[in-house]
Amino acid sequence: MEKRIKLEEKAYLNAQSFEDKYEAEWIINLRNTLFGGLILGKGFLYADLVRYIVGAIAAYALDRF
Repeated sequence: MEKRIKLEEKAYLNAQSFEDKYEAEWIINLRNTLFGGLILGKGFLYADLVRYIVGAIAAYALDRF
């Protein structure tokens, strides 16, 4: 059960990061709104993937010990 939740979390975070690379005009306009910016973010940063992975590892370590 825990492993499935962790895999789902990792998949969600990676999907969110890759979604930031999508640059259709309508989604750019949505990102420029307050709500859209908070939900979708403003852009893609490769450093975000590293941060997500480090965060997932830290959460896993805290959960295990």
